[in-house]
Amino acid sequence: MGAQRHGFNRSVPAFLRPVFMCLIFSLFAAPHTAAQDAEPSPNLLPGACYFYTDRQDQFPSMLSMTAEQSCDGGVEARPDMVWLSISLRELSPDAKTDYQLVMFRHWVERLVVQLHYADGHMQAYDVGAREFDDFWSVGNFIKFAAPARDARVDHVLVGFQNPSSIKLFREIRFTKDTQWQKKELNGHLLVGLIAGAIIAMLFYNISLAAVLRFDFHLHYCLFLFSIITYILTAYGVVAHYFPGALTVGQQMNITIFSLGLNGLSGLLFLCSFMEKGLLSERWMRLAKAVGVAFMACALLYISARGWHSDTIDLVFNLMSGVGLVVIVSILTSTIRKGSRAAIYYAIGWALPVLGVCLRILRGLDVIPHSPLVEYGMPIGMALETVILSIGIANRISQIRKERDSARLLTEQANAASKAKSDFLARMSHEIRTPMNAIVGLSELMSTTKLNAQQQNYVQNIQVSGDILLTLINDILDLSKIEANKLELEHIRFSPKEVFESVHVILEPAAQAKGLTLAFEDLEALPPAVVGDPTRLRQILINLVNNAVKFTDVGTVTVKVASTTSAGRVEISCSVADTGIGMGPDQQERLFHSFTQADETVTRRFGGTGLGLAICRQLVEMMGGRIWVESEPGLGSTFHFTIGLEPATEKGASLTAGQPQPPSASTDPASLKGLRILVAEDNRINRMIAAKLLERVGSQADFAEDGREALEKASSTAYDLILMDLQMPEMDGLEVTRLLREKGKNTSTPVIAMTANVSDEDKARCFEVGMNGHISKPFKPEVFYDALLTGLSTDAREARA
Repeated sequence: MGAQRHGFNRSVPAFLRPVFMCLIFSLFAAPHTAAQDAEPSPNLLPGACYFYTDRQDQFPSMLSMTAEQSCDGGVEARPDMVWLSISLRELSPDAKTDYQLVMFRHWVERLVVQLHYADGHMQAYDVGAREFDDFWSVGNFIKFAAPARDARVDHVLVGFQNPSSIKLFREIRFTKDTQWQKKELNGHLLVGLIAGAIIAMLFYNISLAAVLRFDFHLHYCLFLFSIITYILTAYGVVAHYFPGALTVGQQMNITIFSLGLNGLSGLLFLCSFMEKGLLSERWMRLAKAVGVAFMACALLYISARGWHSDTIDLVFNLMSGVGLVVIVSILTSTIRKGSRAAIYYAIGWALPVLGVCLRILRGLDVIPHSPLVEYGMPIGMALETVILSIGIANRISQIRKERDSARLLTEQANAASKAKSDFLARMSHEIRTPMNAIVGLSELMSTTKLNAQQQNYVQNIQVSGDILLTLINDILDLSKIEANKLELEHIRFSPKEVFESVHVILEPAAQAKGLTLAFEDLEALPPAVVGDPTRLRQILINLVNNAVKFTDVGTVTVKVASTTSAGRVEISCSVADTGIGMGPDQQERLFHSFTQADETVTRRFGGTGLGLAICRQLVEMMGGRIWVESEPGLGSTFHFTIGLEPATEKGASLTAGQPQPPSASTDPASLKGLRILVAEDNRINRMIAAKLLERVGSQADFAEDGREALEKASSTAYDLILMDLQMPEMDGLEVTRLLREKGKNTSTPVIAMTANVSDEDKARCFEVGMNGHISKPFKPEVFYDALLTGLSTDAREARA
């Protein structure tokens, strides 16, 4: 019990708890009191007779018309005046006692009441559309006083002008004034508490919705607004405090509108309140459709209401029944799936549903009107707001737990991704260092005198080294993409030059297999665009290289096209081959990491399956897509599209897309005679650097750790310094930073020669003042080009 109280205290705001406790007490006490003290007379409507007359500006005593009345119970709504004739002789009201004629308030344009006393006196009322509020009592009742006289009231005549339906009056009573006052007191208290509590709940939830912005909060606020509007109009609050402001018809229109809005918002709230995944899309569409249909019925009722609207009234009640069936079905399904929100909704919704059922049964004439029918719906609505508010608080708590759990999982995933990236970076560094020895030594060995068998061995070592280096680079690229750390460049370049450079790079491999490599329609490409040429080249090399690898006979054809619209250039490309082809199952798993179309392909052709996965990621980052068309034995065609920006600066230089032949200024021979410091802790890497520098006539000094490198660079002037980043005593970044502050080499070019190849590592190199970056392992031509690029022009000219 204590735990339950604690849950209530946490779910309901403190300032509303006293209101709720008082409300709950009153909801149970007031109806009982009303039923006990305010049942002074039977309902007179079933025994009423009727007759019809034309409309008149004023009506004299209509008692003489009772001679033409009918008592067969077949009264109908008509566009003229419909009169009910009620004899009070069997009721035998007391003389010299104040009475009230009370009737369920109805949608009529005019109501004429004539109270005929036994002594011939007539107490008459002629009520227009805006005058009904003057006779408002409590609930949906209006009252007409029958003042005390020496004679009792014998007969009552009630005339209706343009009634929508006579049976909607439900109830006509002739009761003592003192007894009716007790009913009014209880009714005012009940309606006031209900309206006040729900209004307080509405403003509280509006404030929460403004902060939390949950869809179900918005729907719940709309739901509360409909309840408040219904209570204020249907139970006479507006009529009591603003008499005559609205006609009785307008008030009833608002009442019906609020009921339609209640059905619509209640079903929308049901859909948004349930936990995600428990309610199928089909059920959600059905619930929303029923809500819209219910609202449409309400609007139809309002627009077409009149003396002929019994059919619409029946449809409105039937739609209420359909809505209940849909809600019960949804709640049954979701509760079976363990939905806590559905349990709260079911408990809360069952209370006003009982009131709705009573009203439907009353509308179908299955049960008579009673205080329970009259107040059942607002009582259920008030209790429902309490239960649903607790359910909303529980739902918010559940969502917060889910978000906290999701945040924790995200943090764990990010930590795992970072750990993976760190591991891959470290492993890349550790692998690249011995790889540099393999690549470098095999390159050096290939320049020595070897017999045919030894030359074959060296070539196989070089090919294996290239494959392993490609694998390392692919894994790092994939890791960056998965960690969202890969950023695309945004520079101006010529797409035609990018395609031509790929042709130059892969033409020798195609010719070696006797294949024709053709690039078509390159003239269709725009002269310049803005984007990332490096990643575009990577996509093309991967696709064309695969086409060459999996084709033994025939051609590999690259076709391009481009379109420009809405400030976007879309380049389309296809790479077609006449190779082995693929079946549908193979194509389905083609673009997944570490997957190839056929596992036997790996054994025959090699490869890891990373290339196409990286291509897919890069294409999607460029706002495009990639797909394949293929048939076994008939070859494959890979298609991709990418989106780029048009280049508008005509005078801006383009990024080079095609490798250029070496010029005199970039001839490795221009390195002859340079004095170069090599700071490298790995003995084999020092040996490779020494041999490569010796080959071009440069003089090399060596430092085996960072401190030694700093000492030599501080005392001797060098033309160039090659700096490893990870060394004992002091790392290369710290050495460079200190060199830039003082010493003989403050302006000497420093080039990082390292296995640290991430973008962050490269950025740190340039931040401390380095002039270039050589990634291990490296080819001799890459080594020489990096030295020539980093070397100052003045130093080269001085040594020329």
